[in-house]
Amino acid sequence: MNRAGFAGGFNFSESGADMSKTTNKFSPGVRACTVRMALDHEGENSSLWAAACSIAAKIGCTSQTLNEWVKKGEVDDGSRP
Repeated sequence: MNRAGFAGGFNFSESGADMSKTTNKFSPGVRACTVRMALDHEGENSSLWAAACSIAAKIGCTSQTLNEWVKKGEVDDGSRP
């Protein structure tokens, strides 16, 4: 259904909306450096989450994204099952 003043409909496949939900806005090097920063600054904050919140805001990603990068890094290096 179209709203008044808008011609035609919206085709998700033409817009690319059916493509991958993730994009690689940050290079692997930036991700690795950011993870190291979060782990290094954990002691200066009340928790790893607090460090992630602080650093994520500075680089332009969400805290949850940085937290996921940290967890993936820990799995990759064997410190997390």
